[in-house]
Amino acid sequence: MYFLTLLLFLSCKNKIKEKRVVKLKKYKRQKIRYDLGENTYQDVEIYISRTNDTIGFETKTYQDNKLDSSRSNFYSIDLYKVVDKKTLKVDSIKGSLKYHFDSIKEGRLKNFWFVVNGKKENKIFRDSNNFRNKKIEFSFKIDNDTLMGMIYAQHIKDTITNGEEKIRLREIIIPVDNYLETDNPFVDFKL
Repeated sequence: MYFLTLLLFLSCKNKIKEKRVVKLKKYKRQKIRYDLGENTYQDVEIYISRTNDTIGFETKTYQDNKLDSSRSNFYSIDLYKVVDKKTLKVDSIKGSLKYHFDSIKEGRLKNFWFVVNGKKENKIFRDSNNFRNKKIEFSFKIDNDTLMGMIYAQHIKDTITNGEEKIRLREIIIPVDNYLETDNPFVDFKL
């Protein structure tokens, strides 16, 4: 009887399959390195879609293995999780984001926005006039530890074309993520 019960239990157990839903992220982030010669190389951060479309955003140029931020366009970010004292759960993120760019190539920074896409709230952090240190402080509510956002920067540069003075406006969009796989909706802004 014991053997029959064990056999019945094992056969039923094999028929019950655990269903796992694995949700694939829309993009994977990766770096590609380009050798520019003369001990110079450039790392480009790309987003790869599920259909293998790629688009590049950040660039970091290195000369003799040292980052040349004057020839690069990227961000650096510091994040701190904030714990709610009542629930003892992480409920928000504070941090700072620093934007690095080539002012000779891109021109003067006119406007700067850091947009965060969250489930609890969407936030826009804007700095138009006093972005001297190229850094912005932020804080927002979260319901998980995923950060998805974007940098939107407007640069202006005086130029002369055919003897005529003009102003060039350049818009730069860089998605901001804290994981290598993401569903960041702002990647599509450049596509």
